[in-house]
Amino acid sequence: MNEIHQQLAPAIAPISAAKYPFVNILVSILGINVCTRPTISFHLTSLLQYQHSFDLSHWNALLWLLGYLKKTKKNGVFYPYNMSLQLRIYCDASFSDHLCNSYLGYIIFIGPIAYIFKSGKISGIILSSNEAESISIQETTKDSHFAVQLASEFINPIVQIYNKLDQLIHGPVFIHNDNLGAIQMSTSNHIHRRSKHIYRKLLYIKNASDSEYAQYIWINGDVNTADILTKNNTATIYHRHANKLVISNPDPAVDSSFADTSITPTTTSQSTSTSTST
Repeated sequence: MNEIHQQLAPAIAPISAAKYPFVNILVSILGINVCTRPTISFHLTSLLQYQHSFDLSHWNALLWLLGYLKKTKKNGVFYPYNMSLQLRIYCDASFSDHLCNSYLGYIIFIGPIAYIFKSGKISGIILSSNEAESISIQETTKDSHFAVQLASEFINPIVQIYNKLDQLIHGPVFIHNDNLGAIQMSTSNHIHRRSKHIYRKLLYIKNASDSEYAQYIWINGDVNTADILTKNNTATIYHRHANKLVISNPDPAVDSSFADTSITPTTTSQSTSTSTST
């Protein structure tokens, strides 16, 4: 199955926005993504890059994404009334695709809810996977401050469990990443000459670690849920991560191929194939 993201490229023969409402549909899907479908963030991010100039390959990719949403329309995010306030954070990055673009993604869970997530392209040319992962760790650490503040301002008045909330706010924030080299580089006392251009980002991470605000933990890539926000995955890996983010459609009639992020439109031979917070 061809991967749409790997085929997407700047438009060669742009088509009219009057005839093909590409941008209007993308904006509509963006609302769905923010509210109930974090699993399509990466593909939406890929398509949004071409909103100012698109051709039939981008249009066919969008049609496939609409088909996927239709086939999985019973999927969604579940917000339980009585839930844990445990904070879990996962971040990841992909290094240099066919257009030399690198992507970062992170998911911040409170209990079972992925209520802050982001998938986006890293600006500039990234020179190594360690650099991409370090930037992802820095962005995640920065936004985790907002997650803790949001918990204290909104969850505390509603859920009367102050003891658990105190543990959430005053304890260290555990940030999980699957690149051990990036974690070591970000928390080291020595700055290598090859990483001087991201010195401020590394210093931000090290300060968070030294102040015991955050602890950075290595995990295997197979269990890093943020992987779904940075790259195409096989159906098996996609299902594994997607089931942690949404309540899956129990209907066995749904074609399992639609769960594969290796998106393949079925309309034409030119087929090709998102930063968000809830």
